[in-house]
Amino acid sequence: MKLGATNAKAMMNIYNEMIKKPSSPQLLKALKCCVEAYKYASPTFEMVSSELV
Repeated sequence: MKLGATNAKAMMNIYNEMIKKPSSPQLLKALKCCVEAYKYASPTFEMVSSELV
C-alpha cells in the first residue's frame, strides 16, 4: 500500500509536468482528469496502509 501511495504521487507529478507543456485542449482536459483521480488515490492508499498495521 505504501508503494501504491508513492507511485500515485509520482504519477500525479508527471501529469502536472505534462500539463505545463503545450498540448491539444483534449489532452489537457484528459490530463486534468487524471490529476483529479490521483489526488484521491494516494491518500486512499495511505489510509488503507495505516489500517493494516
